[in-house]
Amino acid sequence: MQKLRILSLGAGVQSSTMFLRSCRGELPRADVAIFADTQAEPKAVYRYLNILKDIGNRYGIPIETVTAGDLFQAVTKPESFAPIPFFSARNGLHTVGMAKRQCTYQYKIRPIRKRIRELLRDRRGEQAELMIGISLDEIARMKPSGVKYIENTYPLIYIAKWTRSDCLAWLRNHYPMPPRSACSFCPYHSDREWAQIKLHDRDAWADALSVDRALRDRPGMTGYLHREARPLDLIDFRDAPGQMELGLFTNECEGMCGV
Repeated sequence: MQKLRILSLGAGVQSSTMFLRSCRGELPRADVAIFADTQAEPKAVYRYLNILKDIGNRYGIPIETVTAGDLFQAVTKPESFAPIPFFSARNGLHTVGMAKRQCTYQYKIRPIRKRIRELLRDRRGEQAELMIGISLDEIARMKPSGVKYIENTYPLIYIAKWTRSDCLAWLRNHYPMPPRSACSFCPYHSDREWAQIKLHDRDAWADALSVDRALRDRPGMTGYLHREARPLDLIDFRDAPGQMELGLFTNECEGMCGV
């Protein structure tokens, strides 16, 4: 029996390129793509996901959506520990630490694995190939799946040998450009991304402020979304550096989101 081939889709630059090239037969053909929805992505990501779904339907590669629940609600609930990697100040503001990132595993990796197990049971298969959209310039993010029933593969690295810049150039010539796929209140946003959210997405900015305040409303916890460990609404984002300048790709979600 042919191994089940699944594409992990984040609806960002690399994973969208991988999906679209798989549709066109330029990379191995996926049986299905899976999008893990935190229910906290910007509206632009969901709009782009719908574009990809239409394309996938035309080529016979369906996109399934799975979810572990609403990450915004999980972060803002007073009785729960925030699963995002927020910043905290130590010794005043002289040292800034960062909490452990749990959102990637809980809201991306685990629901995708759950769906893969279901698909394998339906097909009586033992192992699935999971296509992950990490590009050649992010090779340090490659890793084994950690479970026997999934083999991680990296077509952009081993087959296309493409960088993120190659993906961007190809997309410009063929399809609408995707947004960066990351939750509205992701602490890994660059200042330029925060500025864009503040200026152009009122709902996402309101959510980010709510999360930022919630990180300081819990007893015994003083957290912030911004790396300066100050309230988000007090940060001046003018002349802000962008993601590329800050080199934040290695701080994204291990090939499951933010790709």
